[in-house]
Amino acid sequence: MSHHWKIRLTLAAAVISIAGAVLAIAIVGRGEEQRISRQLVEGQQMLGTLIEADAALHSYVGGADVNDAIEIGVQQRAYATAAQNAFRVDDEPSRHASLARQNALADDFFRQSQLAIEELRTSEVTRLSARRSDAIASLVHRFQNENSRYVKLLQRDRHADATLALWLSVGVVVGLSLLFGTIGQVFLARSARQAGDRRRREREHREDQREFTEVLQVTETEGDAYELIKRHLERTLPASHVTVMSRNNSRDRLEARTTLKPGTDLEERLLDAEPRSCLAIRLAREHVRSSEKQGLLACSVCECLGPTVCVPSLVGGEVIGSVLVEHGAQLSDSERGQIVDTVGQAAPALGNLRNLALAESRALTDALTGLPNTRAVYDTLKRMVAQSSRMVAPLGAVMVDLDHFKQINDLYGHEKGDEALAVVGDVLGSTGRESDFVGRYGGEEFLVLLPSTDKAGALEFAEKIREAVSLITVPGTDHLLTTSCGVASYPEDAKDAETLLRLADRALYAAKAAGRNRVAEPLLSQPDGAAAPVDG
Repeated sequence: MSHHWKIRLTLAAAVISIAGAVLAIAIVGRGEEQRISRQLVEGQQMLGTLIEADAALHSYVGGADVNDAIEIGVQQRAYATAAQNAFRVDDEPSRHASLARQNALADDFFRQSQLAIEELRTSEVTRLSARRSDAIASLVHRFQNENSRYVKLLQRDRHADATLALWLSVGVVVGLSLLFGTIGQVFLARSARQAGDRRRREREHREDQREFTEVLQVTETEGDAYELIKRHLERTLPASHVTVMSRNNSRDRLEARTTLKPGTDLEERLLDAEPRSCLAIRLAREHVRSSEKQGLLACSVCECLGPTVCVPSLVGGEVIGSVLVEHGAQLSDSERGQIVDTVGQAAPALGNLRNLALAESRALTDALTGLPNTRAVYDTLKRMVAQSSRMVAPLGAVMVDLDHFKQINDLYGHEKGDEALAVVGDVLGSTGRESDFVGRYGGEEFLVLLPSTDKAGALEFAEKIREAVSLITVPGTDHLLTTSCGVASYPEDAKDAETLLRLADRALYAAKAAGRNRVAEPLLSQPDGAAAPVDG
């Protein structure tokens, strides 16, 4: 969590704490206010019932109406209820004592009232004695005074509670403000230090990225660019291992273009991995895999690894590959941003290098068969002869020509002829070893170069080619494909690339002259200018 968020949370906690404390004090104060208000109501009720009872007594004295006597009893019960409620909710000593005094006065009043009613009912007199009347009036007056004192006590305590609540609120606000102010100062000081560290890291990152961009601009091959990305990210994130992967559209495969981390199953998973096997490529966005939480979709490429970040390489909206970063510790947002920035800067350069490599490959590739063309054949022949010379190893050359190829074009059309050439090219490319070279020399002729292979091995391989081609059928034709093969060897037959190619071609002419569908060696006694056999 960033310090800005910590400061925000501290401020929020301060506001919530202060508001909560003030609210709690207000709730307590309101509860006390409500309790005092209820006590005031009960006190007024006690006074009112006594006044009503006194009025009923005077009315009875004046008219001896039995209803007035009943009303005194009703008011007595109402008073008892109000007094009981007041005693239940009020436990403050001084107020409790005042309630007790009021209760004693009320008991005397109601007892005197009953005696007065009995006196009037059983005697001939129609008026109360002055002594009893004065006693009742005195009780009512004293009760009123005591009730007024009780009300003043309640009002005094209400004011005291309000004042206490106010000072408590002020104290809590000041105390919490000082506390959270101190905490905020600590966070601000730490935030300032971390902001300085962050600016320093950002400056270093910008310098690293500038150096990376400058070196990337002068990189000449895709392989060098892939290695540069790997070195740069592993330098930026020391505890990580980076694997750069490329999308091979022609084979629909995802290929690792940098060295893989030993001890993992990643190499095995990439053997037959399609580009869509990588979630970053499939979703065209960053894919993060952590040990704490697994996503709904599992990536079949990196699920064998620990925590990873995989970022797709996007060029013009097209994904050309991805960069997989395996890390031990959890990466911060800034570190993940550095990965995204690096891949984003490298993607256009990778796209340009790939387009250049593709253009060069197309310039050296035969469009019909997909094999290297004549130009590539000459370049490769010179390179492989030079390599054989350095390694003191033989190099076999097999010139292959389709027999009677003109008949296919004449009878079935050039489309079937092109189809036959394409099929033969596939057979030649799949028959040899991975180190062998197969190219279209021109027309219906192909050249196969066999490193570390002497003449005997080249002759054996040529027979293998001849037999493999004889099994080919071109749909829509009944023409049987056969080949004539000429074999020559370096350095046994020739001492340089041009002579090797010429002797393999001369051996091909010899196979044609001998009846086609066969393998022949060069006739070294035949002059270089000997005539070639009939075409096809």
